[in-house]
Amino acid sequence: MDRMTAKEFLLQPARARVHLEMALLRRDAMKSLTERVTQTFGIQTTGGHSQNCNAMEDAVIRLTEAEKMVERRMEELAKAELEVGMVLAMIPDKTINEYMVKRYLDCGVSRVIAVSMGFSSAWGEFAEKRGLAEVQKILDAKERRDDES
Repeated sequence: MDRMTAKEFLLQPARARVHLEMALLRRDAMKSLTERVTQTFGIQTTGGHSQNCNAMEDAVIRLTEAEKMVERRMEELAKAELEVGMVLAMIPDKTINEYMVKRYLDCGVSRVIAVSMGFSSAWGEFAEKRGLAEVQKILDAKERRDDES
């Protein structure tokens, strides 16, 4: 298995959010399609009855699958946020910890976070590097423990 860098690890919630957004868009498209098919089915009263039933069933199946995908993506996001949050909680410097939480769990912008915390944007770059180094140490230690067991 390839070793995950601190940055890759910390970006897992952001990737999960993107996947969730895509699933939500697909679900909304399927919901709209299902509504259109249902309305069309209600209007057509003659001929093609079995075709309309099949189209409606297919639309409902696709909507159900899209709903299940949204649920899976929400679970993935919750898991990623929990894992990242647990690692970030292990950062000993509480200021760096706060910065990293705002950066990677709250999806903040480095400069904005630094200024909101009363520091310069240059400090934000320092906090980022220091936080990444701390996270990498934590991940490496966890990997060593896992290898030993």
